[in-house]
Amino acid sequence: MTSDPFTVVLVRPQYPFNIGASARAMQNMGLKRLVVIAPACEIDVQAREGAASAQEVLARRESYSSLEEFYKTEGEGLRIAFTRRDGLRRPVQSFIEFVKSELGPKIKTDWVQTPVYLMFGAEDDGLSTSELEFANRLCSIPTYGTNGSYNLAQAVLLALFILQENMQVPTAAITHTPLEYPKDVVDKWLEAVGFNLELSQKRNASVILNALLLRAVPDPDEMRILTMVLQQNIRKLKDRNV
Repeated sequence: MTSDPFTVVLVRPQYPFNIGASARAMQNMGLKRLVVIAPACEIDVQAREGAASAQEVLARRESYSSLEEFYKTEGEGLRIAFTRRDGLRRPVQSFIEFVKSELGPKIKTDWVQTPVYLMFGAEDDGLSTSELEFANRLCSIPTYGTNGSYNLAQAVLLALFILQENMQVPTAAITHTPLEYPKDVVDKWLEAVGFNLELSQKRNASVILNALLLRAVPDPDEMRILTMVLQQNIRKLKDRNV
């Protein structure tokens, strides 16, 4: 699958007008690839009204029934989730600082062939804690008033404006390589070494290890080697316990 280097991903959007307005924001800022995951609304005339002159971006959107399906189909890449859900294990960075200090330099060098996904959650409660586990980085867009959150389409527009203001977005298409993320393998390895993941305090080990792995953003070869090592270790542990 080939596409633009940057993809806007709307997870569980609730209002069709916001989907269309997000497409319009993309056209304003020079992006073309829109992905919609498990929408809670029909993408109807209101979406087309919101899109205005960006009908082509809206019409060419790609859809997935779940985040899991999206991940398995799209494969490798850098997934940036926008959220206000800060935490000790998954700190949230300012998107402005992230673009300036990390994303911009990487895109201009070794990341130029890697797809980047900008992920936005539903209008009412944003991305859930479980959905954030799929992200490599958690970022926020600063607010300066008493309301700490933005309308979905406004958030998309501001994020893309920050992106364009702080770096030159590549125009060359990139290739998406399907990649199986070994979350299940990590969990099986933890169970093989004696962790009962049904216990909440033990479950944290899975969340933390997967968060560390995602933040490292391994390339396909690194991911395959890691998966191979974990699977081999699981087999050895099982053989020892037989």
